Amino acid sequence: QNRGDVAYARSRATASWLQQRFTPAVDAALRRKGHQPAIYPSLIDEDAPRSGLRYSPEGPRYSTGYGDFAGIPTVLGENHRLKSYRQRVLGDYVLLEEALRLVGRDAHAIDAAKRADRAARPQELMVAWERLPQPIDHIPFKGVTYTRALSPVSGRPELRWEGRDETWTMPVIGYRQTQAVQYPVAWWIPPGNDDVLALLDAHGIDYDRLQQPARRAVQQIRITKTGSDHVPHTHDVEETFPAGSVRVPADQPMRMLAAALLEPRSSDSLLASGRFRHAGSPDSGLYGNELVEFSERVLRSDAALRSAFEQKLASDAAFRADGDARLQWIYARSPYATISGWRYPVRREVRQ
Repeated sequence: QNRGDVAYARSRATASWLQQRFTPAVDAALRRKGHQPAIYPSLIDEDAPRSGLRYSPEGPRYSTGYGDFAGIPTVLGENHRLKSYRQRVLGDYVLLEEALRLVGRDAHAIDAAKRADRAARPQELMVAWERLPQPIDHIPFKGVTYTRALSPVSGRPELRWEGRDETWTMPVIGYRQTQAVQYPVAWWIPPGNDDVLALLDAHGIDYDRLQQPARRAVQQIRITKTGSDHVPHTHDVEETFPAGSVRVPADQPMRMLAAALLEPRSSDSLLASGRFRHAGSPDSGLYGNELVEFSERVLRSDAALRSAFEQKLASDAAFRADGDARLQWIYARSPYATISGWRYPVRREVRQ
């Protein structure tokens, strides 16, 4: 599985080496020994094998996505479970043997690709994406025949593999960006987060520790709950950081990985994985009638907010039908919200 395809790659030079050098060499070696290499079949629907192949970006939680964020050529090899044990073992042997030969020959090219990717300074990080409505391609795919038969255990038709080779024309389903965050100048982490610093150390992310207090213009991130979603809001503040605070510059080789870990909107952030639990709960503190009466007062006194609310109602049917979302929308934009809610402890230093 080569998930470093240039179409979605974040480390473009490394992905180009994988596509132009690694894939042709390893595929040819595998075929010479009777194996059938192919992209890992991430199916759109596991219960419908011919539904299509998912072809998307990745976060850093798994090895192939991590390699893309860190500028490390990374390949995940998987063997088809319907092949014999002997064939799977020998397939791994051929892959490793050819990979070692190629890396030995291309060591300088790999080093140059890694240096190029780590010197790049992208301005934004994609943090969310969605499936495209139409296939971006159709490709021949070597599948295996299957049927469906009623299972006496589940009481429903279940997939049954028959084991005969069959070539399918498979749609390839791509993805598009739906949300991105701009890189700050740096991230600030308060003292007392040694577990977070240990992770930064493990991943080679550079940072500096303050020896004396320092005052900086930063963005404070407050997280409110809107319906079932936790929504980050930024506020520009002047803040004094005590000695022991840590500044993580964005201008560094591990820029993308640092952002993936420290930006709260990132799906693989430290916040998403359960760090910073001491930050509190993203709760307004207003419930039931209190929140209703508060929202009504805010709309009566703020003509601009009232106008924006009416436009939102007119343009968003789902929002119009969701009473809780309506109340939280007003609360999140009220003056009270700027002094309440869950404050994410990591600050963003931005250019003024």
